[in-house]
Amino acid sequence: MKLLGIQPVTTPVRSPQNNGMAKSFMKTIKGGCVA
Repeated sequence: MKLLGIQPVTTPVRSPQNNGMAKSFMKTIKGGCVA
């Protein structure tokens, strides 16, 4: 992950705002895998 410039980020448990960020990230990753 360091090669890609990705840094791990911890978030509070059950935080809707941060959960949305995680979902957006996964959508991006899945889109890149399909393309």
